[in-house]
Parts: sequence; C-alpha cells; structure tokens
Amino acid sequence: MKKGLIAVLILCALLTVLSGCGKAKTYEAPWDPFCYTVEGSRVIRLRAAESDFIIDLLNEGNWTDCLSDCTCDFVFYTQRQTVRYHSECGTFNDVTNRKSMTVPEAQRLQISAFLFRAP
Repeated sequence: MKKGLIAVLILCALLTVLSGCGKAKTYEAPWDPFCYTVEGSRVIRLRAAESDFIIDLLNEGNWTDCLSDCTCDFVFYTQRQTVRYHSECGTFNDVTNRKSMTVPEAQRLQISAFLFRAP
C-alpha cells in the first residue's frame, strides 16, 4: 500500500514538472543579435537581459486577434515574426500573425528605457 501511494505521488510530481516544461514559445530571438530598428533611422542593439525581457513579454502577454490602430516607431524581428511597437501607446502589433497587445504602463516605461538609452 505504501509503495503504491509513493509511486502515485512521484508520478504526480513528475507530471507537474513535465507539463510546465513542454509549453511552446511563439516568439524566439533571431540567430543574429536581437535588435530593434527605428524605421528609417537607426539600429538599436539590446543587451541579452533586455531582449529576454521583451521576448518573455511577447510570449506571456494577452494578445488580441486584430492589429491595433496605433502606429509604430520600432520594428522587432524574431525568428518567425515581424512585430511592430509604438513606444507611446506601449502597443505591440504582430504583423505576421495579425494580432496586437498593449503592455501595462510599468512595462512600457521599462521598454522605453531600453530603446531610448544613450548609445
């Protein structure tokens, strides 16, 4: 009886761990350094922690199945998508998948700090 109970508990723990590991990520950094281009102006190279922060936002955010009317001032290139971003609205538009997401103000300010820091 004890062996059966222990086996069930181990199986439950194993399933819990494995279910979290199998979540597919939609957004992944490109092969070259993850960078943002300001349309028609300059390229901004982000630090690894900054690009990871933004990639995590893209993967964990609540997306809407339509593009926002917000224009963009930055273009993000991931491995499979083109994502445009408007720094004043804090809105991402995934042009490839035709969906949008607006981040909370604290995250918008953090992204702006990455994008507008002095070179």
